Amino acid sequence: LRGASRAGAVPGEEVEIQLVDAERRVIRESLTTLGAAMRRHDDDAVQAASPRLALLLAKISDEHGGRKVTLVSGFRAAGGRTRETSRHTLGRAADIRIQGVGNRGLWERCRRINHAGCGYYPRSTFVHVDARRTRTQWVDWSRPGRRARYGTLRGPTRNRRRRLAMDRPGVTSDLPLVIQIVEPDGSVTTFDDTHEPEPESNLEEEDGHGPSWRFYYRFDASRLDSDRRLDESPPEG
Repeated sequence: LRGASRAGAVPGEEVEIQLVDAERRVIRESLTTLGAAMRRHDDDAVQAASPRLALLLAKISDEHGGRKVTLVSGFRAAGGRTRETSRHTLGRAADIRIQGVGNRGLWERCRRINHAGCGYYPRSTFVHVDARRTRTQWVDWSRPGRRARYGTLRGPTRNRRRRLAMDRPGVTSDLPLVIQIVEPDGSVTTFDDTHEPEPESNLEEEDGHGPSWRFYYRFDASRLDSDRRLDESPPEG
């Protein structure tokens, strides 16, 4: 992955952009395009996506090159199952799935990335990924549109100690807190996420399911194609 699509694309229409360059520097202009693709509704204001989320999606794409990736949900306003502290409200999170890759397998890879959050939803159709300062993983057994039911891979549990004691595999890659961004004029600036305020709910992602649309992306080493389709009955939140 190095790209995303514009919002409002006609179903079947393909758009290609680049998220990072050959030196793994995020391209500034791509953040607005990615942010537009992450909107819930076409008439929502366009907000730039987090540079670190763009880099995270590029990293995940590189590990699954050539497969179609679905962006289930991106930006979401606070309300319903989405709390004000959710990274979805800040353009720092996305719910995704990858064609031909089981969600458990995707989560297993994602949770080995340092400085990132990754949530597995065994009863749903996506994996949550986000850019944060503390590597975090969780399992949520809730169904779409329902209250979160956190647990372990064995099933839901209210015992927080048991959840936090879940096996944590070793780190295999890193999502840097400080990254470089290539500006439209070719200059390079630095994005420093080390001092950004971290939401209080840092150990587990707190909001439930709330997608109302899907973007389908096909990634290769440098490109992403997408088309936009509506869910049959989008839940609120």
